Parts: sequence; C-alpha cells; structure tokens
Amino acid sequence: MIKQVSIDAILHNITQIKKQLECKLCAVVKCDAYGHGARQVSRCIETHIDCFAVATVEEGVQLREVGVTKGILVLGALQAKDVKNLGRHNLMQTVSRLEDLHCIEQQCKEFETKQPIGIHIKVDTGLHRLGFLPSSLGGGSKNQVIKFLSKSKHLVLRGIFTHFCDTEDVARTQAQKDIFDKVVQGLVGHFCIEGRSFVVDRSKLLLHAGASGALAKKELHYDMVRVGLALYGYGAESLGLRPAMRVQGKIVRIAQIKKGDCVGYQPGYCADKDRTIATVLGGYGDGILRGVYTQAVVCTTTNEQTRVPIVGHISMDMLSMDVTGLSVCEGDSVYLMDASLDAQEIASQAGTIPYQLLTAMKPRTETVYEEPKRE
Repeated sequence: MIKQVSIDAILHNITQIKKQLECKLCAVVKCDAYGHGARQVSRCIETHIDCFAVATVEEGVQLREVGVTKGILVLGALQAKDVKNLGRHNLMQTVSRLEDLHCIEQQCKEFETKQPIGIHIKVDTGLHRLGFLPSSLGGGSKNQVIKFLSKSKHLVLRGIFTHFCDTEDVARTQAQKDIFDKVVQGLVGHFCIEGRSFVVDRSKLLLHAGASGALAKKELHYDMVRVGLALYGYGAESLGLRPAMRVQGKIVRIAQIKKGDCVGYQPGYCADKDRTIATVLGGYGDGILRGVYTQAVVCTTTNEQTRVPIVGHISMDMLSMDVTGLSVCEGDSVYLMDASLDAQEIASQAGTIPYQLLTAMKPRTETVYEEPKRE
C-alpha cells in the first residue's frame, strides 16, 4: 500500500489560509504532520510559515535533526525527562501549572543550561484538558506565576495562548475569548515584586489561539493562529483547500464466487448472487480501519474510476471488494482515499472525524512525496 502526499497541495492550502490572516501562521505538525510525514513536510513549508507546533519534545527534536531552524512550540504536557532537550534543541515549552515552572527551573540548574528556555503560558478557558485556570492567574504582583518569572534565571515568557472548544458555538467561543482577554490583561504590564520592578512587555509576547474553524473569525486571530487540519486540506471548505493525501493499493487477486459464498473472517458478507471479488493488499495493519472504510475507487482497464463496496471484514493485511461487472485486472490501482473519496466523506459516513483517518496510517505503508512543481 502506498500513501501519496502532495507537497503542492499543502503549499496551496497555506496560500489560501494566509489570505485570511493579518497575523503570523503557526503550522501544527504533531503526530507526524497528521500522518503526512513531519520531517519532509516541515522542510518543504518552513519558508512559507512563521513557526511550528508539535505535541512532544521528541517530535521537536526530530524536526531539528532534519534542519528545521524556525521556532518550535511543544504543545503537550511537560515531562521532566525532556527538559534537557528543550535547551539543547532550542524548543519552546507550554506551561500549564506552577509545577511546570519549578520543574524547568530545577532541571536547568542541574544541567547548567546556558540559554534561557522560552515558555508559552496556556490558559484553560473552557476546553479543560491542560492550562492554568483563570482564577490562578489573577492578583497582579501577588500572582505566583509573575513572582516566579521575576526571579527566574532560566525562563523567558514568549507567549500566552488558549484553545477554543467549538467555534461554531458563538456564545461559548465569545465567553472563552472574554476570559482569555481578561487573563492576558492581568499578566502584562509593570509589576512591583518585593520592591523590585518587573515588566511583562506585551509587544514581545505572542498571543495565539487554535481551533478548527477559527480561521474564518478574525477576532480570534490575535498575533498568531495555530493551524493543523486545514494545512492538509480539511476543516475550512470555503477556502478551496486541497486534500494532500491519497492512499493507493493494488489488486492482487480476482476470483469468481457463487451465490451463498462468504468473504473473509467471521463472515460478515455472503454473496446474494454470483459475484466477482478482488483482493487488495492492505488492511488495518496499514491504517485502513475496520468498520470505517466501506468503499474504494477502482481504476479499470478502460481508465475509468468507479466506486465499489468493500465486502467482508477488513483484515490486518488484506481487504476485499466487489468488482462484479467491471473490467479490472490484477495489478490495477485502487484508491482507499483520494480527492473523489476524501477523509471527510469517509469519516462522516463512519461517524468519526478526518483526524482519525489521517493519523491512523501505519509506518509500513510506503510514502511517496509529490514534490512542488517548479516554474
């Protein structure tokens, strides 16, 4: 099975996204760039975006190892074992609680880190996964975060951010925005800490937010927008985005079965009449999820593309399709995902989301990159 990734499509999507923005663009490339290959994708788009976001320090290190030089923000929860690599690879870390600040400071002392580590404060305005609760960030000079930063020799505040739950819910989003704006107001400015002056300069901070759907709402953009799914062609249909991933398989066997014959394990399909069944190499071991993929696009010997049903249960390494009445041969191509049967459609029919399909692709699936066309 082959996963084809179009760098041209991703660059097109970035162009369309930037038309909506008057601020910086942060490309979210966590989970291997949503299954598209973070190393290759990041190298190809680096000159077109302002910074990157990843989920873990390990993901950030991987980008540095392939030559990425722009800023990288780790969005995930801090783990003490990773602090050394934050400094070594110039990564910025999300902090969501006071204990995170203490942990980084202590680890930096132990490792004698020379360069300060950039941090972004995450504010939990309603998603309730990570982040400081707003009530813990008030109090001005008495605030424990401000006090800690005023004394720290190893931490530099680079940004403050939040994550919106559902931008289609206008009232809920506005409530989150109001909370965030109020918290930011309390975290910036001049503070007197134990008789000393400490300044949090708003002009040196990046305020940013993320959520599917935030692109269309300029009031949610702040200084930077974090964009993930839309980079890969989904989540903002009005922008004319192009899906960047196609998943291709090959027919390896064609067989005639009789009425009443069953296909696959624990027969979930029995033929209602004589049928022609094609076997395709590829299954849930490659990321073709059982119970999610129900049809495919087959390329016939007459160069026609036809949708056909997947029959029987998808197994680890193979799946079966009903190609009755079609002119197909062993070796013909089959698309489990492409522009005419994209991840959004497949996910909607299965009651899930395109994120799950894109990130489910497994390492044994060969990846072929369609490089940008040169003028």
